[in-house]
Amino acid sequence: MFILPLEFAYKTSIRAWLTWILVVLMLFIHWRVEVNSEKVSDAVQNYCNSERGESFTKQLRWQARNPDGQDLDWNCNAVLAVIAHGGDRPATYAYMLDNGELEHLSEQKHEQFAGLLASGVVDARLYVPRLLQEKLAQPGQSWNPVRMVTATFAHADWMHVLFNMVFLIAFGSILEVVVGPIVYFGFILAAALTTGIAYAAVTTATGDDFTLALGFSGADFALLGALLYLMPFAPIKSIVFLGFIPIPMRLGVWVFGLIFLGGELWFLFEQGPFDENTGVNVLAHAVGGVTGFVLAAWFLQPLKRQLQQILERAELQEWS
Repeated sequence: MFILPLEFAYKTSIRAWLTWILVVLMLFIHWRVEVNSEKVSDAVQNYCNSERGESFTKQLRWQARNPDGQDLDWNCNAVLAVIAHGGDRPATYAYMLDNGELEHLSEQKHEQFAGLLASGVVDARLYVPRLLQEKLAQPGQSWNPVRMVTATFAHADWMHVLFNMVFLIAFGSILEVVVGPIVYFGFILAAALTTGIAYAAVTTATGDDFTLALGFSGADFALLGALLYLMPFAPIKSIVFLGFIPIPMRLGVWVFGLIFLGGELWFLFEQGPFDENTGVNVLAHAVGGVTGFVLAAWFLQPLKRQLQQILERAELQEWS
């Protein structure tokens, strides 16, 4: 079973312009990320087909050959593809050099191979640009607040960005109308920073400097957390999927809080901050949801009482 929220079930005369601007902005950013990724892949291919690239491949295979004189499958394309998509960081090199295929190398030859790898990538960097996605994402152990914010607006693929936009429209549109665009954007920035700080703290503690964090889901959970405090029983027009069968329903915000935020908090304490099977940053979801709830409870108590009265007089939308 999967629940997809669509929109607030009450009619409102005010339009959530900032929410839609954010949707367009993030779709545009990801389009640029995809275009840049294709350019980087083409640049890798062109470089590896050049004399420099072919020479790099020959050196890699010569240095990595096994005791029987057999060449291993080390080549320019494979190396630069990993470096380009993983980021030119020590952790990326360590990931490649810990390959079991190199166990036959002596310590000295292993160091020579590492030096060849590094020098070859430095040369290739003159012809292969960095991925835009890698520039926007937050690396492990990074405490840079700018990267925490840019990572919130970048995504891994089209499904990632589209799902996050659906949740942004469902939860963000009504929250923007209720609290105003300035406070609303403040919630998003606060979620970006708190989830980024939590990610930096955990990766620093574990020594993980390889994984990149990106995506708006932490902010989505912050919007859910704020709504959970302000109007837990307000209905959201949703679609419940039972297998492949879609069933339209109106579900209270508390249902999404229980299933999504409650589920992430349970996973966080039972399994850990990251879902290794899916790559989902559970920590960001949990921290984002708690951030939204706490900020709303701290600053918006008077608004909560007013909203209760407004919701009692509001008119439900019909399904169309």
